[in-house]
Amino acid sequence: MSRRGGLAIFAMFVLVSACTGRSHQTTDRGAGPNPSIATIPISYLNVTGIALSPDGTRAYAIGSGELWVVDTVSQSVTNHIRIAHLPFNVAVSSDGTTMYVVPLFGDIVTVLDSSGTILKTIDIGTTPKMPMGQPAFAVPVHGHSIYITNPGTDKVHEIDTTTQTLAHTIALPINPHAIAATPDGDRVFVAGCTGVCSSGSIVVLQSDAPVRTLATIRGAPQGMTFAPAAGLLYVTTGQDIQVINAETGTSVGSVAGQFGSSITVATSGTFLCTHGGPEQGSESRISLIDTRTLAITTTLPLPAAFGLAISPDEHVAYVPSGGTVAIVDLQRLQAPPTGTRTAESQ
Repeated sequence: MSRRGGLAIFAMFVLVSACTGRSHQTTDRGAGPNPSIATIPISYLNVTGIALSPDGTRAYAIGSGELWVVDTVSQSVTNHIRIAHLPFNVAVSSDGTTMYVVPLFGDIVTVLDSSGTILKTIDIGTTPKMPMGQPAFAVPVHGHSIYITNPGTDKVHEIDTTTQTLAHTIALPINPHAIAATPDGDRVFVAGCTGVCSSGSIVVLQSDAPVRTLATIRGAPQGMTFAPAAGLLYVTTGQDIQVINAETGTSVGSVAGQFGSSITVATSGTFLCTHGGPEQGSESRISLIDTRTLAITTTLPLPAAFGLAISPDEHVAYVPSGGTVAIVDLQRLQAPPTGTRTAESQ
């Protein structure tokens, strides 16, 4: 398929989103108070990416071809910047001074300062004929690089955050769908698959070492996050979340359910936040999962788009929902863990 054809399909996707997204309401359909603090209107199209500054005072959202800067204290939009090349996802550097925006067709990275001023663009030189997934970021906390997947090209790009230049383009044996990194950036984990994607794998990128396969994944990997203290990778597929030992590649558990591409682990490592849930057709939910028991502690009906972020104090989650950013009070939403690892074992 030509790039023009891919653009047409993307335009149809966002147009349909525009027709449905604005009617999304952040409501708690269960008992108790609504755990949503606020819903911030961002875009007449779906919000497709979100990231937080390290101190949690600013959120950056992508929607309607623009980057939107949100003050999380006042819960208001303070700036919005038009970005070329169909922007789709955003990341913030580990020191909070720089933002990186990638398009759905991942050939250009736009670099901005924390206020939203465009500093430069970086040509990463590889354009997929048709995107085979969503571009994703890994930002090592203590490193000087960020890593960007380029679905449809079997490549990951490393950007040097000191020089703001393309440092490396790494060829992979898989089409990358998800990415995560250790805090020091010594190891970068990429999950993906080949062909019809009935099963997938995780590969490891490490300085001055060949790309190696760490683990095999049942089903098609969609999202992934890394818990440093536990040394575990959590990988979402269309049928479960698989828990992988990041050193040995062995599977140490799973959570059954339909989960989407967005998953993140809290800084404390005590819980996961992800799109999806245990029931059939539960993709339009946010689920919290206790990492000790792998029990789903609670779910919130919330029509979700792409991405989610948790504040450093773990009190709030920022979730793109249609053309808005929903601000969810995690303290009110969380419940004490009940049950065991799987429903079958209860």
